Amino acid sequence: FLAYSNNRTFWNGVPLPGAAYAFREPVPGLQAVIGLPFLWLSYQLDKDSRASFSLFGPTHLSVEGARRLFRRVWGYSRFERSPEQWLRADRAERRDRLIFDHQQARVGVRVEAGEGFSLDLSAGRDLRRRFYESRDASRSSVPRVELPDAWTGSLALSWRG
Repeated sequence: FLAYSNNRTFWNGVPLPGAAYAFREPVPGLQAVIGLPFLWLSYQLDKDSRASFSLFGPTHLSVEGARRLFRRVWGYSRFERSPEQWLRADRAERRDRLIFDHQQARVGVRVEAGEGFSLDLSAGRDLRRRFYESRDASRSSVPRVELPDAWTGSLALSWRG
């Protein structure tokens, strides 16, 4: 299949073929999914430690290390960059998007509640926060509105079926 989007944070208007290959334990504890344009790696170091890495295009990045604290409770630290974008109705250049780009460094606790539910409490620092208009989030030579770094917190309940 082909994935087409005119509102991606990278390669807008470029049809991307949907192809991926999944590896399950080529090395004990390692899982990977490699595709275009993404990469996901997960490594279970032992029963109480795990690490993950994901990359989607040139702009979305996530790295996490976690350690079991109790039976269903994990402590973790995570770094991620995930730009968000919107198409403004009155933009001067039709191809430009309003982009909010930021990086997050967080520490948290995740409780696996069972039946696919988990509760996540985290705190951290939002870094390099900025707004700008551009065709995609990988441009560096455009005017930007820089915002100061900020402390953030999050409490989330999630379910995976």
